[in-house]
Amino acid sequence: MRGRVTVAHGRDNPAATDDDGIMLHRLRRLGSTAAAGEAAPAADARAPPPDQQGNRFGSVNGVSEAKPKSVWTLPEVDLSRVRDKAIGFVRQGSSKRFHRPIMDGTRRIKVGGQSLPGAPATDPAAEPSFTDNRISTSKYALWNFVPVNLFEQFRRLINFYYALNIAITCIIDSPVSPVTSALPLGFVVCVTMLKQGYEDWLRHKMDEEVNNKPAVVVRHGRLQEVKTKNIIVGDIVHVRADEDFPCDLVMLTSSDREGHCHIQTANLDGETNLKTKESPTQTRHMRSLSDLDTVRAIIECENPKPDLYKFVGNMTFHNAASGVRDEVPLGPEHVLLRGSRLKNTDHIYGCAIYTGRDTKLALNLKITSNKFSSVEKSMNKFLVFFLLLLLGEVTVATLFSYFYQKRVATLTSQPGMLETSPWYLPAEDFAPVNTIFSFLVIFNYIIPISLYVTVEMVKFAGTRFLVWDEQLVFDGAGPKANTSDLNEELGQIEYLFSDKTGTLTENDMQFQHCSVAGRNYKEVDGVLLPHNPSERVVTASAAGSTKLEHLQRAELDGFLTALALCHTVQVAEGSSDDPLPSYQASSPDEKALVEACSRFGVVFGGITDDVCKITVRGEVRRYRRLNVLEFDPDRKRMSVIVEDASGRVMVLCKGADSAVLSQCSAGDKLTTVQHVNYYALLGLRTLVFAWRELSRCQLDQLSQELNRARAALHNREEAVRAVSSQIESDMELLGATGVEDRLQEGVPETLETLRAAGVKVWVLTGDKVETAVNVATSCGHFKRGTTLLELVHCRSVPAVQQVLKDLDALTHGQPYNNFGLVMDGESLSAALHNSATRHQLLGVATRCQAVVCCRMSPMQKAEVVKLVKYSKERPVTSAIGDGANDVSMIQEAHVGFGLVGREGRQAARCSDFSLGRFRFLSRILLVHGHWYYVRLANLVQYSFYKNVAFITPQLFFAFSNLFSTMSLYDSFYLTFYNVFFTAALPLAYGILEQDITAETLTARPDIYRRFGRNVMLGWSEFTKWTLLGLWHAGVPYFLVWYVWKEDPILLQSGRMMGVYAFGSVICQTIVLVVNIKMIIMSRYMTWMFFVCFFGGIAMMGLTSVYSLLRLPFVSNDTMAWVYEMLSLSPTLWLLQLLLVVVCLLPDVLLEVARTHGRGLGALADRLRVLLGVPASAAVTLPAFSRDPDGSVASLASASTATGVV
Repeated sequence: MRGRVTVAHGRDNPAATDDDGIMLHRLRRLGSTAAAGEAAPAADARAPPPDQQGNRFGSVNGVSEAKPKSVWTLPEVDLSRVRDKAIGFVRQGSSKRFHRPIMDGTRRIKVGGQSLPGAPATDPAAEPSFTDNRISTSKYALWNFVPVNLFEQFRRLINFYYALNIAITCIIDSPVSPVTSALPLGFVVCVTMLKQGYEDWLRHKMDEEVNNKPAVVVRHGRLQEVKTKNIIVGDIVHVRADEDFPCDLVMLTSSDREGHCHIQTANLDGETNLKTKESPTQTRHMRSLSDLDTVRAIIECENPKPDLYKFVGNMTFHNAASGVRDEVPLGPEHVLLRGSRLKNTDHIYGCAIYTGRDTKLALNLKITSNKFSSVEKSMNKFLVFFLLLLLGEVTVATLFSYFYQKRVATLTSQPGMLETSPWYLPAEDFAPVNTIFSFLVIFNYIIPISLYVTVEMVKFAGTRFLVWDEQLVFDGAGPKANTSDLNEELGQIEYLFSDKTGTLTENDMQFQHCSVAGRNYKEVDGVLLPHNPSERVVTASAAGSTKLEHLQRAELDGFLTALALCHTVQVAEGSSDDPLPSYQASSPDEKALVEACSRFGVVFGGITDDVCKITVRGEVRRYRRLNVLEFDPDRKRMSVIVEDASGRVMVLCKGADSAVLSQCSAGDKLTTVQHVNYYALLGLRTLVFAWRELSRCQLDQLSQELNRARAALHNREEAVRAVSSQIESDMELLGATGVEDRLQEGVPETLETLRAAGVKVWVLTGDKVETAVNVATSCGHFKRGTTLLELVHCRSVPAVQQVLKDLDALTHGQPYNNFGLVMDGESLSAALHNSATRHQLLGVATRCQAVVCCRMSPMQKAEVVKLVKYSKERPVTSAIGDGANDVSMIQEAHVGFGLVGREGRQAARCSDFSLGRFRFLSRILLVHGHWYYVRLANLVQYSFYKNVAFITPQLFFAFSNLFSTMSLYDSFYLTFYNVFFTAALPLAYGILEQDITAETLTARPDIYRRFGRNVMLGWSEFTKWTLLGLWHAGVPYFLVWYVWKEDPILLQSGRMMGVYAFGSVICQTIVLVVNIKMIIMSRYMTWMFFVCFFGGIAMMGLTSVYSLLRLPFVSNDTMAWVYEMLSLSPTLWLLQLLLVVVCLLPDVLLEVARTHGRGLGALADRLRVLLGVPASAAVTLPAFSRDPDGSVASLASASTATGVV
């Protein structure tokens, strides 16, 4: 049993306010109206889909729409003054975007370039100029590529630091050559420049292909073919079927006799369903070139805005026959956007209003601020630490140098020599500036210059492996990484915020129930039958003898007729063998309802000349569609105004129960609300239907008000909303519907896996509380035995505070209980009112194992993510959704996932990673996320470690040379250590490493939890790596120093080893040690890994060539024959072997302890328990070695490698 603790404050269910007789009488009238002749066509305003129970946000096609207020202050704006200030472009694989500034005001466009008759002549030079139709997604031009790219690269701290170091080396009397820093920096800069240049060259090629595509325009009364880039604002463009629109157009006319056309917007929002656009009534009859050449009209519209689904404008049209100027309001239904495609229409003509960088598609080529992973933040912290350490080393060495030179003040008998100074050091004054910069030069190699470029290459390659994963393919399409900056963050997620509809469910609607005149009906085997909610199963055979009474049949026919009329569904071209037509709709709810009506005998046959054809059980009826009141998120309703054959005018409305019931003054509200709540308990999506009758006088008056509102340039949306609400008032309730949205495959298993991995899942939906709770229970989000805590219908802050106080006491008093929290948007708004209630809400919610938030608006979803994201613990958050209403929370979370679903691709386009199914999350996080994090975390630690091991002997050497700023290493070693000797192997590790197999990671989700909270890049792990670096630096230096001190003669010839031989032995030993350590770390070794290992060692062997050659541009005399002399000494070979063994002994012991969990590992665990130190995942987790053939060899107990813990 699942317990429930309800603490709710709210309103009661509305009671019925009218008797049933009135509604039944009107339903019979609606369902029994006789068919009559076709009505005359009227202006058709296509409506967006209905309310999706809170899961839609926007006014068109259920896609998110921003609501900026238009400011109509500038009659004309010369965009040429700002066209070059900020050019939009896209960097593929990057989250960095630049965009044009958004300008308020209007623009006036001459259709066809012709002025209105009687208009005063204007100077062509004074005409406003608009941007051309050239699209540029590239970032660089040929002339500015090098300076701009260099500027961007040297904005990075590490590159600027090395450039500054090179300048210092050239200015002072440097102990090393500037080449030692210049060559590595040049290599890194050139590699990055080539990568970015190649990517931009590909963008240039795509731009040229688009800009040179042929297009057809009407000029001088004939069709003329031009390049797309040569289209200008005001041109009348001719587009044929299956062609893309070359710019943003206002449609003037089409081959369709109604002036309509069908378009596909898959390139904009991913929806493959066709949408209908219309031309203004004044121009839809102009189908010939001669008619179009005589068009005299001015379009006044808003300046370019990025909102794809909003357009406000007017067209002043000169009627040549009457000489009258007509004002025609223009809206989104008249606009054809670039990126859309003309379908099922032979051709259209449209006037270009936005071109090139001003098109809505180009303005949307941008993304919000960059996201940074926790690994990158830790890397920057470590970099700052080593910069401070470098300054400390320089300061200490400078002080030692100063005190050494000043400790003896007396002179020796030889003039110019200090008393205790070595004879080979002449006396000179202390030069602090030169000394400081000299030490800075020889110690600066503690900063790994190749770190950032290596990390970028590893991240880029890592995204390829994600895209190539065949287990993540759905319907022939795999996942897509829109950025490579957050790969490793996939392994650190602690909270997942998920949408419900289309994310946890299929978004494939199936009609199940309806409530008509207080009676509940259920579809059983394609038949609509009365259903008692107390009966669990109803079958057609069991109810076959039950026949609907004539009264009930009339009620149902009237209700189904309303369903068949109140929508924006289009009849698709289907097979003639199919007895029922097929439909296309942007909303799956609408399509499900119209298809259900067809199965029940009320068939929608399409719209011709604004006349809807409805077949009711064989009887054809026609209704003239007078107007459509579009859906908007504030009203949460949509309506159509129709006229039947007898001249009766009806308003048919549908929407959310809370939005429609409040507008009803008649009907059986109480019973309908009970049925709606019952549908919600079944997990169904509900819609409520209502209607009213208008007199001819009311129709004329309301139509005039609606036309004035639609023509307004100021606050058009608010004006239309007010008139629509007036039309939709005083309605009578018809009934309600319930449609089922099935769960996606694998959702319960994925939620259970994520829970075992330590990821807390919050479901954020716009559905009713009962619907959301039922779906959460069925998918396993609320498990059996969960105690539900409810925070619903709290309108005031005091009410929220009292409820949260009670819930806080309850969760604190039962810390081991399994709690689930349910809250709605109304209560959330009150809870977020002040900081006290926010902290209370956060405390209660984080102590619950599962959370469901209902009736949420898109911005509230983002607020919930922000609430957790900026909590005290700063957890890593992620969000997943499939609709445009989920974009806000996707962009707010640290990592955003977008599902490619039926609601379009806007969520996928705005996300960091897009995928096809919710169940793929478990593999993406547990497998790829773990690999990404382990690879990059170890790579970052290793990069700092190997430089600590390399440059620390230089600090030790300063004590031996009396801080004379002499370098231990030759410039050759300093130059190529990071670039060649130790570069390839870390890169191979970062790309190929799989420390634990995918099978084990999937079977043991607890492994994911152990690596959370960025444990591998904590200061304890950093300290361990740094100490190992000091050990690997100290052992070679001091042991070799001891050998040199005791007997520098290590050759049979009796020649003595010098300082450069001393430094060469140390450098070669360190190169061997750091490369072998990478082999000890790795658990997945392929032939490529060994090629990189032996390649790095072979590059070290090139020192022999360097010591043999005398190069004029490099001063390498000091290294003459040094390497060859070292290779002839057996003592040095044995010494280096001993040094490698001694250096790596702690590493081997640590790996053994980590692998077996016995001996030192068990002792370490006991010490941690005694000291209260948290265990490190990198130490306590049993390691698994993986052979390249995919077999698993567990070095720990085999019993721990299976099962879910």
